[in-house]
Parts: sequence; structure tokens; C-alpha cells
Amino acid sequence: MKCVFSIVLFLWLGNLAAQRKPGWKKHIPPGYTLIDTIVSDMNGDRFPEAVLLLQPSDTTLVKSPLRPIVVLVGVRKNKFKLLCRNDSIMHLPRAEYAQDPYSAKQVVNKGFSLIFTGGTTWKWSHTISFVFNEAGQLLFDFEDGYSWNADKPNKISPLNFEKPEKWPLLFTAYRNSFL
Repeated sequence: MKCVFSIVLFLWLGNLAAQRKPGWKKHIPPGYTLIDTIVSDMNGDRFPEAVLLLQPSDTTLVKSPLRPIVVLVGVRKNKFKLLCRNDSIMHLPRAEYAQDPYSAKQVVNKGFSLIFTGGTTWKWSHTISFVFNEAGQLLFDFEDGYSWNADKPNKISPLNFEKPEKWPLLFTAYRNSFL
């Protein structure tokens, strides 16, 4: 029991420390809290970028179900500047979801992926990836997804996503139509 408490306390303090890092807090709008971060040198300049996944502090008063994603570029140690923001990728859980669809993050070559999952008997997984180009722009890379029935986990069906008409598509222009 002490071990579980220690782990929970460590993770909570780590998240609290992330909110108080110099340069990050000013990019968290009033009325929002940090729910997750991705920190890695994704653009290859030897300074880490920070991706802040946010949600409204009080979700009962929210008119919009959107959760902003703020991308900061590292300019020197613990100093960041705003690169871009997108409010159309992550949504708050809806009543028909059994759980929060945001489930994981992953650093990929020159970028990051966000993974969403859901369903009770009929399950689904949706991955969206973004990468930095040589000019330092964050671009939509790809999206992928699958669905399956919990009774037949070996029978997986791919989800079909329309390719954007405009290519390359900037991070700020991407709209998640799946959630």
C-alpha cells in the first residue's frame, strides 16, 4: 500500500512540477489545466519541444468539448516559445463513451503521436501523428485506426480516413473528425 501511495504521489508531483516549469505556465490559458505533456527534441535543434495537452479546469461549465493542444519550441534550456495551438484534435469524453478516449502519447521520429481508444464490446483505436519538417513547421503526418469486437479480438477491421485535400497539412489546420 505504501508503494502504491508513493508511486501516485511521485506521478502527481511530477505533473505539478511540469505545470510550474519556467516558460510553460504562461502558455496554459486561464481556466485550463495540464493533463499530459510530451517533451522531446523533435525538430532536431538539440532543445526539447514541449507538447501540452490541456483541458478546462471545470468541465461542468464547459460549452465547448474541445481540449487544446499547445506546441512549444525549445529556444534554450527550460525556455520555450509558442509554435502553434490546435483546439480540434482532442475532445472531452462524451456521454456515450465508457471512458476518456485519450489513452496515450508516443514520441516518433521528428514528431509525436496521440492515441485514442474506446468502446465496450465493440472497441476501436485511432492514432494521429504529427512531424516537424526541415523548415520547423509541425505537419500532420498520418492517421490510422482499427476496430474489433471484444468477443473476436483476432478479427480486426481497419478504419478508413479521408486524406486531406491540401497537402502538406499544417498542425493548426488538422481537424479530428473521428472523435
